[in-house]
Amino acid sequence: MSYTMYPYDGVGNIPDGVFHWFWDAMVKQELVDTVFYSGYIRDSYQFTLFIKTQTVPTMFVDDDTQMPICMAWLSDAMDGRALGHFCFLDDGRQYKMEMGNQMLRYWIETLGVNTVLGIVPSFNRPAIKYIDELGFIILGEIPMMVKRNNTSEPAFIGYFSREEL
Repeated sequence: MSYTMYPYDGVGNIPDGVFHWFWDAMVKQELVDTVFYSGYIRDSYQFTLFIKTQTVPTMFVDDDTQMPICMAWLSDAMDGRALGHFCFLDDGRQYKMEMGNQMLRYWIETLGVNTVLGIVPSFNRPAIKYIDELGFIILGEIPMMVKRNNTSEPAFIGYFSREEL
């Protein structure tokens, strides 16, 4: 399988229906409570509105099926740094390293981000392992860093900068 990366252009190169479809796939694959653990995003309309307001949300699409397999986006961008986010559907997980590396390179080289930050709730061990494998510098675990079901929980924080490329 090969894939193509589609950064959102802000005016509709990725139709809203694709975002709604991606949400439905996240629900079916039980990813919503992991990706949106704070509980603020609860349906496909909130998701679509949220995603379209983030810094260059990007869809990865399987070239054979033309179906989305991953979405990545930046949030809280300011002064050359931003929080990076990834969501892999089942069909995209086998290519997560290639897509993650391509996304980091795009964010840093094309968008000019100097540092991508990762804040990963401690309960999400696969995501902690993933950012470590991508080359993020893991700084450690911070108690009560995130909210999940109205409860404060610890999270790991790490970064990936131009130097890590």
